[in-house]
Amino acid sequence: MSLENIYTLLGLNSGQDVSLDMKLELIHANVEKQLKGKLGGAELIPDELSYIVEEVSIIRFNRIGSEGMTTESVEGASATYYTDDFMQYKQDIQDYINRTDSAPTGRVRFI
Repeated sequence: MSLENIYTLLGLNSGQDVSLDMKLELIHANVEKQLKGKLGGAELIPDELSYIVEEVSIIRFNRIGSEGMTTESVEGASATYYTDDFMQYKQDIQDYINRTDSAPTGRVRFI
């Protein structure tokens, strides 16, 4: 889950535009915090869910200037936005939570 992956997917180069770098870093950090919250306050995001941070960061970056909108139409092209950027990943998040919550726990006895 790297900022470099996000730059690559967006077709951008880091370091060329400081304000762009700052925006992407802020978006990335906020998305990480939100996903950790959705995972019950996890300290680390598991590798198997790290793609969610990258994809939601790209979704948020591409929506800059259209925040709060659910639909947008510009010169014949229209876009519809989810109200929850994590909606399409909800099942993956829930599956992970279910797997980790149902993991057997050990028991320690002192004699």
